[in-house]
Amino acid sequence: MGAAIRHPPQAGRDRRAEATLVIPGRPAIPHLDRRADKRCAASEAAVSLAAVGRLPVPQRLPDKGVPVKAIVYASVGNRDVLALVDRPVPEPGPGEVRVRVAISGVNATDWKCRRFGHADGRLMYPEVIPHHDGSGVIDAVGSGVAAERVGQRVWTWESAWRRPHGTAAEYVVLPSRQAVELPPGASLELGASIGLPALAAHRCPTSARQAPARLGPGALAGRTVLVAGGAGAVGHAAVQLATWSGATVIATVGSPEKEKLARVAGAGHVVHHRSESAAADIRAIAPTGVDLITEVAPCRRRRPHRAAGRNRWSLPARARGCGRS
Repeated sequence: MGAAIRHPPQAGRDRRAEATLVIPGRPAIPHLDRRADKRCAASEAAVSLAAVGRLPVPQRLPDKGVPVKAIVYASVGNRDVLALVDRPVPEPGPGEVRVRVAISGVNATDWKCRRFGHADGRLMYPEVIPHHDGSGVIDAVGSGVAAERVGQRVWTWESAWRRPHGTAAEYVVLPSRQAVELPPGASLELGASIGLPALAAHRCPTSARQAPARLGPGALAGRTVLVAGGAGAVGHAAVQLATWSGATVIATVGSPEKEKLARVAGAGHVVHHRSESAAADIRAIAPTGVDLITEVAPCRRRRPHRAAGRNRWSLPARARGCGRS
């Protein structure tokens, strides 16, 4: 018998897509698939995540010599290159922690690396366990890491950055700083949704000229921020961070359902980018232009937003939707 990351039927851009890693004889591991669900965000208050089953965290360490399950690929291609395999339990080295993975988050960068390769159409490693983001519980630490970290519920970021092993496995080992403790009340589902989208959202408003180095209450006070795609993963988090930092936030969306998500995240104004009056609507809200535009797909939505800026701040963009970039 095999296993696979199983997706619900008819998952589309506006549907909640909860994929499940099915391993015969073991509890199902829920995966958050952002290719079909762009509404994952860095706040539980903003998005109502579907209830998914929890993977029980073991009360004891795994037995040495007993293999654990992982999803791997060794060649570039579509989903058929993925395989369920047994691998040894990874051991944390100096400065590292081992996380018992509860949920593995899927981002566009994960499947694009599998489909197109890491560089020049090739993989950087003979075998890859994918996925940067995830959540779980620390069950072992390496030298130099406080023993008190064992038992912490954490979210992970860039688990597979310049490393062959990500979170699509029962265990992942990574630097201690890349396993961040979840606060009380924050779910593992939320933890698996933070990672790359929230980090990109934080980078956008801090990388522009004359932008603050850090975000926080008052950091963007008196400024107007336009967030393109305010219901997407990165855009949704950007709305929350800009609102938290005191900015007046204008979000663009493509449907009434997404307008609700953007408003719950804190957007004071919402404009439908498919409308012919989108640019005029933005100008009506900000007659002298906006201070900052955050955009994840500049090739697809540039026209109404290009007319909105004051041209004194740069336009931070996370390139996506432009060919394969």
